[in-house]
Amino acid sequence: MNKLKVMVVLFFLTTGLFGQVKEFQVRNLENSIVKKEIPNCLNVKTFYDKVYCSGKVYSVLDDALNGVYKEARKKLTKAQKNRLKKVQRKWIRKRDDKCASVKNNSIILNLTCAKRETVESLIYLNQIEKNPKDFDRLINDYELRR
Repeated sequence: MNKLKVMVVLFFLTTGLFGQVKEFQVRNLENSIVKKEIPNCLNVKTFYDKVYCSGKVYSVLDDALNGVYKEARKKLTKAQKNRLKKVQRKWIRKRDDKCASVKNNSIILNLTCAKRETVESLIYLNQIEKNPKDFDRLINDYELRR
């Protein structure tokens, strides 16, 4: 996971992200992570491979998100930690509402949607972790996107 964290940090240093996340930033970060962590999932052709790789990619992204969340919390005050936790819970509900549904007693999960939402959150959480002095502005931007 350390090399993934280094890659995420390098991504942010090169993009200079502040404010709202752009679609190309989400796409570039996801592609960078896939290229580094699971390169055999870059150019899959069959539906089975696409489903398999989507699940693997989502898992890697979720692990990265959880790691950055834990690191960000270490740099925040108690009040900021509580606010971040509240926003993250809101994000989880919104992600689930947006990316999952139940149809005929089956759960349908749109992994493309879940991956995109996770990468966007990863971007915001990384900015909070790297710039705790800008917490109020970043958390407001993040919450508005939720």
